[in-house]
Amino acid sequence: MSRQDSYDRALAALNDAAFDDACWAEASKRMDEACGATGNIVVIGDEGATGDVEISLARIYFQGEHSTYWEQRYFGRLYQVDERIPRLRRLLPGELVDVRSLYTARERKQSTVYNEMVRAEVQNGLNMRLALPDGAKITWQIANPVGGSDWISDQVRMIQALKPHLLQFTRVRRALVQADALGRSMDAILENKRIGIVQLDRRGRIAAANDTALAHLCCRRVLHDECGFLHATSKTDDKQLQRLVAGALGTSCGGAAGGSMLLQREHATAPFMMHVTPIATSGSDCEPGRIAALALIVDAEQPARVDPGLLTGVLGLTPAEAEVAMLLAAGLTPRQATATCRRGEGTIRWHLHRIFAKLGIERQAQLVQLVRTLGWFPGGKGNG
Repeated sequence: MSRQDSYDRALAALNDAAFDDACWAEASKRMDEACGATGNIVVIGDEGATGDVEISLARIYFQGEHSTYWEQRYFGRLYQVDERIPRLRRLLPGELVDVRSLYTARERKQSTVYNEMVRAEVQNGLNMRLALPDGAKITWQIANPVGGSDWISDQVRMIQALKPHLLQFTRVRRALVQADALGRSMDAILENKRIGIVQLDRRGRIAAANDTALAHLCCRRVLHDECGFLHATSKTDDKQLQRLVAGALGTSCGGAAGGSMLLQREHATAPFMMHVTPIATSGSDCEPGRIAALALIVDAEQPARVDPGLLTGVLGLTPAEAEVAMLLAAGLTPRQATATCRRGEGTIRWHLHRIFAKLGIERQAQLVQLVRTLGWFPGGKGNG
């Protein structure tokens, strides 16, 4: 298989995995094949109120096989004592470093983490730290090169080539998680009202759009439908949007690849975020009507939805406490929350006191951050 074929297969698998967690095994395997690595570890987290990173996704795979043993072992115990973590956090975005360089000579002899996991699986691996504008932090660890040889320039170039697509995977996945649309069928995604969805066919024509997207297209303030094609109202934004659509359809240079942009709007504190991404569907590439790409329109001012069951199941809150936590995370004060849940302010504050005691926190801002972080978990059931 040629280097280009390996790259294209890895890119297509990453695009699929952004929509469905079940596709990650294939994406991980294809990335390993492209990079000539024995495995990879991907961790995504959000910076918490205290500066710590709240992990929302952690995957350890070796040649497409899910290593639940190392996930449980590392994130259950070793992560807390890994000397490498603060050094990882100081890396520049996109900087690629040798794993061994993140440990001192003394640590390579005495560190529990280095001698138990790193030496066994990733001693000759590479680490990269990435970041998104919304605060998400991504750690990508590439395991040992196949055959135990040293890394060569072609492998490093492949890792760098896949870097922007791993970022795009994260952007799209987070948007779908926020809208509770991860892993849903295309029909179910179209019915989603928390995110704008536009389906594009092989020619780039609008094949379908959900009600949220249609509302944006009809008002024409930011987006509009021009002769069946998706356009941004701003000429500057539209040039960038058309480049993204061409990239997702594979009509520009290289294979089909997703991309994201901001769409500015008047009288709003935050712009829209637009993700344009290829999708894999059955049917011949020659069919003009085949759905080939999706445009996702995300309103950053809309708070993430949190399943109350997640607050009770993961945080151990009672249903009443979960309701109070959700209201406060939505920006209400205890006094404002009384009208919504029909409880007195004293009762709200009593629940808040109980929540603080259970979670070991002291400020409402910490509670808001924790609840919003949980909002990235798909379907209120964690990451699986």
